[in-house]
Amino acid sequence: MKKKTLIILVAAALAVLETSCEEQEIVSSVNYDPATFEVEIVFADGFGVIAGECSRYITFFIGDTETVIPIHGAASSLQELWTGHYLDGEFVPPESGDRCDQMECISLAGLVESYSLVTYKYLGERSLTAEQKVEYAHWYSETPLDSIPESVSEYMSVPVKGTVKVEVKYWSVEACFDEGKKDAFLIYETEFLAE
Repeated sequence: MKKKTLIILVAAALAVLETSCEEQEIVSSVNYDPATFEVEIVFADGFGVIAGECSRYITFFIGDTETVIPIHGAASSLQELWTGHYLDGEFVPPESGDRCDQMECISLAGLVESYSLVTYKYLGERSLTAEQKVEYAHWYSETPLDSIPESVSEYMSVPVKGTVKVEVKYWSVEACFDEGKKDAFLIYETEFLAE
């Protein structure tokens, strides 16, 4: 009798757990435009994420691989972020990264994010013009012109094709940290076809 009761209780608990998991649909829709290679993520209400200038709460992967699709630009490292680079023939000036340590909790309610689904092919090094060196110095006002590099990395955008997996690190409440619960983010996953 006790064994039968235990089985019923376990089955009920699993049913509740399954329902709870189904309710964690933090993404309302994923819309991909093959003409622009842009993907739009529409989020549901009731959840929060921790975001910052140099951090990411959403990650795109190519298929089932661990290959991450960059969404913050072509810079492959912080060093390139600070030195600038060429992308699709245009010079991208350096960024200071001063706000990289600033993080905040953002509610997903009504949030719509758009990303360009491209990878970046490294083409080599390309020289900076005199005008670009002046622009470079503008970002680092105390840097003398003769200390600015002669060349920076050059990249070309390449559209992503095939299955794209989306991973979002989120909190189950809009305020991110729920009192009385262990502070730990959850992971939501979905996928779509880019073609």
